[in-house]
Amino acid sequence: MFSVVILTLNEETALPACLKSIAAVDDIVLIDSGSTDATVAIAKAAGARVFTRAFDTFAGQRNYAQRSVEFHHPWVFHLDADERMTEGLAAECALASARSDLDGFRVAPKMIFEGRWIPHCTDYPAYQARFARAPGFEFIQAGHGQREAPGMRVETLRENYLHDLSIYVV
Repeated sequence: MFSVVILTLNEETALPACLKSIAAVDDIVLIDSGSTDATVAIAKAAGARVFTRAFDTFAGQRNYAQRSVEFHHPWVFHLDADERMTEGLAAECALASARSDLDGFRVAPKMIFEGRWIPHCTDYPAYQARFARAPGFEFIQAGHGQREAPGMRVETLRENYLHDLSIYVV
């Protein structure tokens, strides 16, 4: 088994689907950047532990979680509220969590719009460090996301997580 951390700020619309995708996970942690909507209440109702930290960067938020949260499992998958775990990815992560020779894994998102995958969005596959051993894994900021710090021993997972762009359409 592994833990999941979710980064949020006013994500009451996106968070329920994210939480539904990880319903089988027994350790969910929210790193919230100061939401003023129902995000925190939704997370707590789903059994998540909630920590608040002002947002600086994605790497900063993820490193805070890695170093400051006492996770129930040594491996942690990092999601944003508009992202979804798939059954295939959860199964691959469960197998990968048996590895002791690595610090983490890169995973490629599939961008989803109105239920359909956009194959060439973000030059798929654009791998990001997302499945990491805590507390030793370190992220560095890279553009609008993060990657593994130099010296981290990483490999790549085959399965993808889903990044739902539809929730931003008004």
